Amino acid sequence: MLNDITLTEIEKVFIAKLSAAKNIFSGKSIQRLDIGIFPWHGIIELSALCAGDTCQIEDIADWPHYNFSAIEEGRWPEAVNLCNRMKACWSAGVIANDFYELFGEAMKSQFVQAELRNFKLSEDFSITLLNPDSKNSKNYCA
Repeated sequence: MLNDITLTEIEKVFIAKLSAAKNIFSGKSIQRLDIGIFPWHGIIELSALCAGDTCQIEDIADWPHYNFSAIEEGRWPEAVNLCNRMKACWSAGVIANDFYELFGEAMKSQFVQAELRNFKLSEDFSITLLNPDSKNSKNYCA
């Protein structure tokens, strides 16, 4: 049922936002990029933790660059259609793990990884995409 949402489309949406976010992170070293996927709301949240940020790494909502993607505030227009279709797929019975697998695959793609290389990344940089409803979720970007 996810055949309406393609890996290529997700890659393009992520690349568009990452490209637009370069000025936000100019001169900063990114330690962690977290991808929040909430298909039941039709929302994608990109959050970044930079080296030197004073917050708990586990408390993503407290990061200074939490949800820099801001789709709900209209700052990620490229993702609107994808998010609407994601919510429709969820309503039609697609399970959450299917979304996490597909979006994780997009983040690992050579195209998204090439865009990430345009940022200053810390030596211990990582990307996380976790199931928010599972305390012991695997990282779908690992």
